[in-house]
Amino acid sequence: MQIKSSKLFSAILLLLAAVLLSGCQTNTDKAGEENTVQPTNHSIKAPAAGKIIGLIAEPGERISQGQPLFAISDENLDQQVKNLQTQLAKAEAERKRMEQGTVNAAPAGDIQAAQAKVAIAQQKAAKMNQLLAQGAVSRNQAQAAQAELAQATAQMQAAAQIAVSSQPASPEAKAAQAKIIARLKEQLAQAQALQQANEAISPCTGIITEVKAANNTTVTSNQEIIIIKEEK
Repeated sequence: MQIKSSKLFSAILLLLAAVLLSGCQTNTDKAGEENTVQPTNHSIKAPAAGKIIGLIAEPGERISQGQPLFAISDENLDQQVKNLQTQLAKAEAERKRMEQGTVNAAPAGDIQAAQAKVAIAQQKAAKMNQLLAQGAVSRNQAQAAQAELAQATAQMQAAAQIAVSSQPASPEAKAAQAKIIARLKEQLAQAQALQQANEAISPCTGIITEVKAANNTTVTSNQEIIIIKEEK
């Protein structure tokens, strides 16, 4: 009788141990499932309605956090930026002339050199605008080329201009010109800030899994354009 009781007691202990082990295994599996980090997908949407420019991303491409993805073109705003860049370049060239003072037109060699710089800048700006339309460069790169063209044009115009005074301008005139330049810089910064608000920037480092729109197509505000799988 005692032997049977002992065997029964041992069997109960074995059964309890098996149940406990099974529970531990289940808890371990659950803990492993909880610790598995699921990848985060980011949906990049159009910040405004308009035409997409500068979209150079492709599925499978790895991008970095903060990298420009595309921009929405605003023709009126883009033209305003170009005009301000031109005005600023002319104003700075005029300030330089006012500080130096001259009585004669620039030598022919200086004018020819300035014209050559304008020709080169025009070719570069045209090329960058073409690449922007194809989505091969960002808008910032195209705008930088446009700013170079504006500066070169202003310098050429200043070189061809015959000065009316042999003396540098008065301090009052210089101060007034400095105010004009400061105002133009402020206006340009404000316009460029509006442009930047229409640009989409990558919120993370990851892999592009899907591109849902093409370059130069018109999209609506908040339309999904790119999906990025974040890298942990």
